[in-house]
Amino acid sequence: MSPDRPSICRRELLAGVAGLTAASATAGCLDLDDGGPTPGTDDSTEWSHAAANRRATAYAPDALAPRTGATERWTIDAPGAYQRPVVAGGLALLPTGDGLYAYDVETGEERWQFASDGEDRDSAFALSPAVNGDTVYVGFQSDPGLSALDVSDGTERWRAGDSDVYAAPVAGDSGTVFVGTDTGLLAVTEDGTVRWEYELFGRGVRVATGAGLGSTAYVGTSAGEVYALFVSDNEGAGPEGLWRRKLDGEVISLAVGQGGDCYASTFGGPTVRMEDGAFAGRARWSNADAETMDGGLCVAAGRVYGNNLARFVAVDERSGETAWQVGVGNETDYTCGPAAAGDTLYAGRSDGLFAYKLGGGVGFEGTRLEPRRFRYPVEGAPTGIAVADGALFVATESQAGSKLLALDPA
Repeated sequence: MSPDRPSICRRELLAGVAGLTAASATAGCLDLDDGGPTPGTDDSTEWSHAAANRRATAYAPDALAPRTGATERWTIDAPGAYQRPVVAGGLALLPTGDGLYAYDVETGEERWQFASDGEDRDSAFALSPAVNGDTVYVGFQSDPGLSALDVSDGTERWRAGDSDVYAAPVAGDSGTVFVGTDTGLLAVTEDGTVRWEYELFGRGVRVATGAGLGSTAYVGTSAGEVYALFVSDNEGAGPEGLWRRKLDGEVISLAVGQGGDCYASTFGGPTVRMEDGAFAGRARWSNADAETMDGGLCVAAGRVYGNNLARFVAVDERSGETAWQVGVGNETDYTCGPAAAGDTLYAGRSDGLFAYKLGGGVGFEGTRLEPRRFRYPVEGAPTGIAVADGALFVATESQAGSKLLALDPA
């Protein structure tokens, strides 16, 4: 349950927006809707990383997905679903407390599973994997650490490193796989050869790479630092530190913009934009409204989205100002990080799966009526959302057990 917090009375908010509507013709102060991104139409997209792509933006701009409602493709019981699924190669890959499970995207039939063989199974949780071509990369917080699996049947091809993994793997464009460990950032080639391990202050808990050739790796740590490392394609060359910035707390979420600037949310807030290149990690802005953004950020259509238990916040990507936000009542919480496709944003709450308008809907300045497109009731609370194959894939958890749902447009 979220702590008590001040909120605007719905009746007062409705009255205020009604007054704004009447005045909008002359004042020009009413934001009527999105006006930017358009609905996605591609029903063959993939969600190949924990947050959709190497930059961890959690946004699939061309993906077809439910906008006005959803209908069930399939629902299955899943063992301990607690992170975001990954959808690629015709499979929905679900990290669980019992290992990584692969399900057919069309039928939900289990295709294979891969479990840790560590002695301490209580801490042997699989992290959200990364898929590149016919290979699945998955990390565990104990043996085997980082493993490469055949996407068709889950056969293990190799395992690399001897460190526990704390950040979901990222398969870089250059063929290097990056993963955060208990000691730093590990770089492994596609054949399982360890290129290097860069020691950090604290565990590497969030990893992303830049656009283009993926020559820059970004890693956030449990000690509250963000590193940018240049990764050379030359064989035998180690990483070169570009910049390092100390933030106010443990890095909870991390994403990289198109231009290479890095966004990070810390425990207790704020969310910060750090400039790349010659600016060497300088903070361009810091937004205290966007406090602890749990479960990952979503970077889409000029805004950075995130949520904590109490609020969903949209921050202008350039200015850092709060564009709009949605609060929830004291009996309701946001339960997982957001995902977006086309012109629609998806969020998990303890009272269901919600689809919002990227632009925030109708409102005045930062105040909005809830910009909802639809709500889909689920058993339990969503723990992870992915958009692929023309559908939403939603992991949920409740006292009765965990489930994985595939939801088509209504």
